[in-house]
Amino acid sequence: MTKKHKIPAFTLSEILVVLAITSIVITIAFTVLSLISKQFITMQSRYEERTEVTKFKQRLLFDFEKGSQIFWNEKIQELSITHQDEVTRYEMTSEYVLRDSDTIDLKVLNTQLYYKGDTIEEGIVDGIEIELEATGRAVQFFVSKEIDARQIVQELWD
Repeated sequence: MTKKHKIPAFTLSEILVVLAITSIVITIAFTVLSLISKQFITMQSRYEERTEVTKFKQRLLFDFEKGSQIFWNEKIQELSITHQDEVTRYEMTSEYVLRDSDTIDLKVLNTQLYYKGDTIEEGIVDGIEIELEATGRAVQFFVSKEIDARQIVQELWD
C-alpha cells in the first residue's frame, strides 16, 4: 500500500489572483511616487525662482544704498548707479534684467520711478518700484534711498 503524500501548496488560480493584486499595488505605488516627485520638482523650481527674486532685490537695494547718484535712461531702459568712480548698470527688458555683464532671468512687467516722492519718466532717481513675473504671478517690490546732503547741495548749485 502506497500512501500518497500530499505537499501543501497553492493552486494556480490562487497564485494568479495574488499576482494580479500585487501588480495593482505596485502600479499604484509607482504612480504615487511619480506624482510626489513631480511635486518636489515643482516646489524646487518655485523656490529657486523666489530665491532669484530675493537675491535681485537685495543686490539692487545694496547698490541703491551705496550709490551716490542714480539715473534712469528711459530710451534704453537703463538704471545707472554711480558710486565713487564705479558705475553699475541695470538694463531692464521684458525678458531679463542685465546687471553689468550678469544676466538675471526675471521678466520685468513694469517699472515705476520716483524722485522726492514724485513719479518721473527719466532722470535722477531715489526710488524704484518693480513688478516682476515669478512662479507665474506678479511680484512687486519697492527700493529707495534717502537723499544725502551732498546730493541736495549739488542740486542747489545746478
